[in-house]
Amino acid sequence: MAYFDNISSPILLHQGTEDESVSLEWSECTVALLQQKEKDITFHVYEGEKHEFIDQWPLVMQRTVDFFDEHLK
Repeated sequence: MAYFDNISSPILLHQGTEDESVSLEWSECTVALLQQKEKDITFHVYEGEKHEFIDQWPLVMQRTVDFFDEHLK
């Protein structure tokens, strides 16, 4: 968080509600702090998904490709 002011590129964050490695609350807090600093953050939450995004993997990847297409092309 000490370096959030230095962020100049768009950020994409995927979060599963059942992630045992990274809590939903941590991601929500991170997103809120980035938004307060007016950073370009795209945040997707996947109900029931763990850290590996097994069931919704195709959607996660499609959103990732779309994000890269928008910001890197």
